Amino acid sequence: MAGPGVPVFIEAPSSGVSEESGKGLYGCTALIDTGATSGCIDEDLAKELGLPIIDRRVVGGVAGKKEHNVYLTTLIVPGLKLQKKGDLIGVDLANTHNVILGRDFLYHTIMIYDGTAGVISLCT
Repeated sequence: MAGPGVPVFIEAPSSGVSEESGKGLYGCTALIDTGATSGCIDEDLAKELGLPIIDRRVVGGVAGKKEHNVYLTTLIVPGLKLQKKGDLIGVDLANTHNVILGRDFLYHTIMIYDGTAGVISLCT
């Protein structure tokens, strides 16, 4: 089971790329994780996109606690007409997903999860 996802674009905040042009944006389907406090990005992808490191943070997960880079990014969710500057924690997502959206993202939305169908509805 893949879990619920939402199409997003990621960009470095300093790139100044507009959502309409789509140039310089990295698009993917982000996994929604209601158990995650913060959003995450695959560490290799963050480096490839040249996202600036703004902090280091100790994060705990199934593999225990470890210090990770924190990247500044702009997250664009076209379906919600939402554009949010913020941080994503760089982690090794082991080629499962490139971006995970946690409760720091969900705080700005209303989410309805239909478990029987395995689909979500999001609105702002």
